Amino acid sequence: MAKARIHLEGLVPQNVKSNENEVRFKWTSTAIIEQQKKQNVNYIIKVSRTKWLELVKDIKDDDILVVEGEPYLGMTSKGIPYIEVNTNNVFVKQFVPQEDISYFRPEEIEEVPLSHIDLVEPVHLNAKPFSLEPNITNAQIIGRITMPLTVRILPSGRLGLVSGLKNYLVAKQLGLKTVPVIFRNMTNLEWLSMRGIDPQKSFEWRHSKIRVPGKPRNITPPPRQNRMTSPARPMVAPTSKNEIKEVPLADIAVTNPKFINARLNPQKTMAEKERISKLGKIDEPLLVRQTVNGKYDLVDGFRRLTIAKELGFDKVPVKVVS
Repeated sequence: MAKARIHLEGLVPQNVKSNENEVRFKWTSTAIIEQQKKQNVNYIIKVSRTKWLELVKDIKDDDILVVEGEPYLGMTSKGIPYIEVNTNNVFVKQFVPQEDISYFRPEEIEEVPLSHIDLVEPVHLNAKPFSLEPNITNAQIIGRITMPLTVRILPSGRLGLVSGLKNYLVAKQLGLKTVPVIFRNMTNLEWLSMRGIDPQKSFEWRHSKIRVPGKPRNITPPPRQNRMTSPARPMVAPTSKNEIKEVPLADIAVTNPKFINARLNPQKTMAEKERISKLGKIDEPLLVRQTVNGKYDLVDGFRRLTIAKELGFDKVPVKVVS
């Protein structure tokens, strides 16, 4: 029977014990069991002393230690299980931040409170146990989540996670208050379809208790050179032939937590403000819903609304949506 193999990655441990022949240290990996229940997996790593001394000569604080070897199940005197790893390959690799912006523009990213995001997708609500490594190591080194989560606005005004379960749970584990997001008004399957990803090969579906349902509705991605020409807007039904009209700025309320807690990019906001100031008007209408009192609630266009207030405009163009 073939021996079991294990591959681990993480930050180089600070506390190690050694004798004449070997170095031993403890690693703890966080796994997710049944949605958001966390379980720590303890590893005892054994490395030859000679090999370890060679490794630590030129090691940097943010280097990643990679361990490969044979795992054996053990139990402490207090009845706590652990996995002992007899290493046959151990090396260090340079930390490289995860960067992949092929499906969004950097200026689309917004910081939102983590507490405003809910798990609503069946694939996320039925997740199998999985480890948060190496994402949690990356976040610990940088101090934040680098890749944005994909979210959509729910009817309640809260945000539903579309994609990015692993980083969402890493943020929860590290106690982060805010996370970067991009807004896409679609389901997880539609999001994967748009990006040309087979759901059965995606991380989230491979670690889900449910199977991929029937083929999602086909969403044809735009040509690559145009894919990032405009941010996603909430998919809402227009009224009165999508008529644009001017309404008093004072009649537009902001109630969505997404806007209330938004942190606008100062450079982008300043550039947009200068452009609108020269133009003398808001040239792209805000999306609003009409409320029972005849006034309006903002659906999209918070940056333009903020700029209009700062420039002292009395009215702004809007499209009323239902």
